[in-house]
Amino acid sequence: MPTLSSNVKQVLSTNAKHLELLHSVGVKTVEDFIYYFPRSYTDASGITPISDAKEGEPQTFSGILSNFFTKRLPNNRQFTKALLNDDSASIELVWFNQKFITHMYKSGMHVFVTGKPKLNMRRLSLAAPTIEHQREEQLHTGRIVPIYHETEGLNSKWIREKMRPVLTEFLKYIEDYIPEDILKKEKLMPLKEAIELIHFPIRVEDLEQ
Repeated sequence: MPTLSSNVKQVLSTNAKHLELLHSVGVKTVEDFIYYFPRSYTDASGITPISDAKEGEPQTFSGILSNFFTKRLPNNRQFTKALLNDDSASIELVWFNQKFITHMYKSGMHVFVTGKPKLNMRRLSLAAPTIEHQREEQLHTGRIVPIYHETEGLNSKWIREKMRPVLTEFLKYIEDYIPEDILKKEKLMPLKEAIELIHFPIRVEDLEQ
């Protein structure tokens, strides 16, 4: 039964390279991973109607995918296009050399997308946007998104995907050394709640607290 002091390899479904990279940034145990806090945040919680999209500004959209199209280019490269549609309009999505897109996303799926619209052939499009399936808790868009210290081969998206289940399973074992009466007197947030909201804040006010 893994504990807070267990090696992260016992709880993370990943490869030796990722484990090596985690060790290089000081993460060796489950507790180390829980205390690997974000360095900053991106607020992608507001949903913009596609008809209100503004060129050059980071925005988050929610809608239904359609019109998937993939074309192979020389040197085994490829680009993929799709449309994102909401009740107000549609916007073009474009990815280069991201083959996983066509495996994970299909027409008819409801997704969240974040990116900077650019004018292309008199039409706004999003190049290489962040995309995520609609689910009970969004991790990568449609929320305040944690950004972690990264190293080559270890990015924030990967960390978020691994952090969520680790917190769900192990956060309950974190011991709060401040007595409850002092927490209440000083109006402090309990440690478990603070760690949860450091990684996955719901509101800006959560971060301030």
